[in-house]
Amino acid sequence: MHPKVAIHTEAGVIVRTDMDNGMYPEDGHTVDDNRVVHRIWDLEGLSEMEFINTRIWDEDEQMFIEVPPKPNVYATWEDGEWTWDVEHILNEIRFVRNQKITETSWMLEVDSPFTEEERQTIMDYRQELRDITETLDMSEVDSLDDVEWPILGLL
Repeated sequence: MHPKVAIHTEAGVIVRTDMDNGMYPEDGHTVDDNRVVHRIWDLEGLSEMEFINTRIWDEDEQMFIEVPPKPNVYATWEDGEWTWDVEHILNEIRFVRNQKITETSWMLEVDSPFTEEERQTIMDYRQELRDITETLDMSEVDSLDDVEWPILGLL
């Protein structure tokens, strides 16, 4: 069985894997802008993605160790826990929010098939979307999966 290589940050967080094609340096050497390479000989019965999201390289132990699942793509391992900048997640939320607002724009056009009451429901929904970054408790949001989006009950 050919090993895979894990490219990880200096903190041990795996950023990508690749087949060991013989082109990578020895374990522990730096590649790709201060990323470090180590070979993975056994995925421990996990899929590659599960391994990436639940293992980090521990320099003291000289092995990949199990950690809680990575909560989001921005998380980095520091002092024994996952940390991240909430602003990155807020930017993702804003992006999805803007898409949802754009998807409903046609509903407010003059020739849309909606009644005035339905149009008001649509406008209320769009306002809830605009307010979402102010109303979310970001201490409980680790990723987009934690966001409870308003629902437009017309469709």
